[in-house]
Amino acid sequence: YFNVMRLLGMIFDCESGAEKYISWYKDYYDRIRAVTSEIPEDEKVRVLYIGGTYYWVPLPETIWGRMIKEAGGHYIPEDYDISVIGTPGMGPGYMMDPEWIMEVNPEVIIKSTGCRGVTPSYEIDSYEPYKELWEEAMADVAINNTIAGKTGKVLILSHWVQVAPNNIVGIAYMAKWFYPELFEDLHPREIQREFLTMFQGVEDMGVYSYPPLE
Repeated sequence: YFNVMRLLGMIFDCESGAEKYISWYKDYYDRIRAVTSEIPEDEKVRVLYIGGTYYWVPLPETIWGRMIKEAGGHYIPEDYDISVIGTPGMGPGYMMDPEWIMEVNPEVIIKSTGCRGVTPSYEIDSYEPYKELWEEAMADVAINNTIAGKTGKVLILSHWVQVAPNNIVGIAYMAKWFYPELFEDLHPREIQREFLTMFQGVEDMGVYSYPPLE
């Protein structure tokens, strides 16, 4: 992101704005990593990411796998070759059988809104669409038979705080969801507000996760 932003700053004669963005992003990133980098590997929560529909699971080297690791989670597909046991899906991921979801038994599940009707998140001012997706996920046999399902540790997260220049917001949501006691002073929704008002030039708006962390 930093190299791209510096290049865009040069092209659009906004180098100071690019550096402001980089400083803003790096500040939050460094604060999160200062905590998560100290968590021993065997004490990290075991996390599974499931895309918008069915059981699409991205590879570890994708943006989603990296975000989970940066937020201090142990991304379960690092322990398996899902390209062998899964069915090729859209993009850099594989469709997994529900039995595999239950077998790996994640402690936390991140469920993306993906391309579902609740996106784009900027146009939503209610938690209700997210709540419906959460209830749908919690009713899924493959999910509710995992540790994550049994303890309610399933987070519905907007696609638009993941694969975008504000993906530091997604990392913050994940870190707070994984380790709430370590991140009491981290406020992902406030980080998103800053992104919108400081760098997008628009009013704060939208809903980005469920259950609410605010």
